[in-house]
Amino acid sequence: MSDADAAIPLAGRVALVTGAASGIGRAIATGLLACGARVVAIGRRQDRLAALEQAGGGDGFRLAVDLAAPDAASQIGAALAGPFADIDILI
Repeated sequence: MSDADAAIPLAGRVALVTGAASGIGRAIATGLLACGARVVAIGRRQDRLAALEQAGGGDGFRLAVDLAAPDAASQIGAALAGPFADIDILI
């Protein structure tokens, strides 16, 4: 089996990436976008998420939320409607 045969097809899959505004989370989100995944990028800083959108391209949805906030889960749940509702990958 070759590396290409072992690769996980990501095109069209929905990935929710927390910490996507910087560091490892940003690198993961950018990589998933490059592989064709539809990325829900979550982070605290809207300005950095906007920069990710410009750098990453692809199909994505950005949401500025502090996951430490008590209502973070409900904010994310309310925002994930339509084509991004079915999460395939959670990071």
